[in-house]
Amino acid sequence: MDHLQEFEGKKFKDATRGDLDLGSLASDADKQKAEAQLKESQSLLKRVKDALGDRVSEVRVSTRLKDSAAVLVAGEHDMSAPLRRALEAAGQAAPPASPVLELNVDHHLVKYLDKRDDEAEFGELALVLFEQAALAEGAQLPDPGAFVQRLNKLWARLG
Repeated sequence: MDHLQEFEGKKFKDATRGDLDLGSLASDADKQKAEAQLKESQSLLKRVKDALGDRVSEVRVSTRLKDSAAVLVAGEHDMSAPLRRALEAAGQAAPPASPVLELNVDHHLVKYLDKRDDEAEFGELALVLFEQAALAEGAQLPDPGAFVQRLNKLWARLG
């Protein structure tokens, strides 16, 4: 797809990269809802970014998610994660990049996260969402054992 840039006068856009702007496909109600979600979620987005630090370049409200809590996307001019993994598998150095974490603020896990007052618990939950998004895109976690321990702690709190 990198070689095919347009079809019948329509430019292609990678849905996993940068901001997903549906332009005229989005209704006015959808645009208003997105703007309201962004205003309401500013403090949550900042808390998640602070908790994740350099793991992500940005945290923003997702307009592409419906069922999932979070997704990692490449920055507008960054290399995609699959291409990065292919280069690394071939022994090539990929340029450094931090993904963008998009949150579905309507998802029950994100709402649960937003209600956490304890910063340590909040940080663990934010990291779990980040790692779940990384797994969903096909990445290998640097410490799978720690991920399992975090999940087990979360399950124990819920029980």
